[in-house]
Amino acid sequence: MVEEDWVANGNMVPGWLPASWRDGRLMYKLQVPATAQWVDLTEAISIAALNRELGVALASIGEPEITLGTFTGNNRLATTMIAEWIREQVLDDGGYADGIKFHSKYGTSKCWAYWLRRRDLGLSGDPIAVVSEQEIYVGDRDLKAVLKLYGANSR
Repeated sequence: MVEEDWVANGNMVPGWLPASWRDGRLMYKLQVPATAQWVDLTEAISIAALNRELGVALASIGEPEITLGTFTGNNRLATTMIAEWIREQVLDDGGYADGIKFHSKYGTSKCWAYWLRRRDLGLSGDPIAVVSEQEIYVGDRDLKAVLKLYGANSR
């Protein structure tokens, strides 16, 4: 009944990736500087530091202890708070991290989040280059594999 209501109201049907999602996005291959510094959220030292520095604040939003599950969970307030805090920390060498790396909640390898610091300040010249970009076609081999893996469909 819910699915019928969603279809009648023009909402996205469960298990379907709409063409508008694909049409509105591109796949990019990026080149990040070899000197980029990443905070690895899978490291015990990272988790310990976050518990020490953000434990009380995160407990107030339902995350009483930071674990790997915190990074892969659905509490976006927690993950955003963590990323924002890390972004502002000065590293031992006096610089800032370029981004974070963490495990995907869906079991793929690592995910990477790169901060575009210069763009955030309204400046140009972030040291990242777009190597290539391509549309996501419904017949794309990788898209088909992911849809099959999750039992989803697309038009």
